[in-house]
Amino acid sequence: MRATAKHAPAIAKRDASRLSDVPRILQKSALNSHGSIEITRPGPPLSLCNKMKLKMFMGFDLHECAANGITRAHIADRLSELLQRKITLSTINGWMAESREDVNLPMGWIPAWCVATRSTRLLTQIIRCVHEHVPQDVFDLSEARAQQDAAAERVKALETEVYGGRDD
Repeated sequence: MRATAKHAPAIAKRDASRLSDVPRILQKSALNSHGSIEITRPGPPLSLCNKMKLKMFMGFDLHECAANGITRAHIADRLSELLQRKITLSTINGWMAESREDVNLPMGWIPAWCVATRSTRLLTQIIRCVHEHVPQDVFDLSEARAQQDAAAERVKALETEVYGGRDD
């Protein structure tokens, strides 16, 4: 919805109230020139990357497997076992077909793909794509929180050692 200059302040005030749900690091980019929030619904990391490029990396995995005597049928069987659902050779071929852009490996199945193909190439590429689209401060915050959690665990362990498990 486009606001006219006459309505922009009211819209900006209403939309700005939703900023409390948006992390501060993203707030600057969320406001447009009228002060309204531009809501874009980013898709999963696969949408950040060129899907054909991801299929290319899956193809590298399959080629490497074939070179090591692991067939697509074997990969389908292993995926079926890991995912506890039937994955067929046709399913894998559909994921790989350039003409089938609408058919993709589901995001939640990527760890199983990595196990079945014995390769982390696809996951590594997705992580690179995500990293390119997320501000570094988000990663820094995540790392700081992980360090904080580790420090809290260490404090608790030391308190148990010093106080003998008492809650003094």
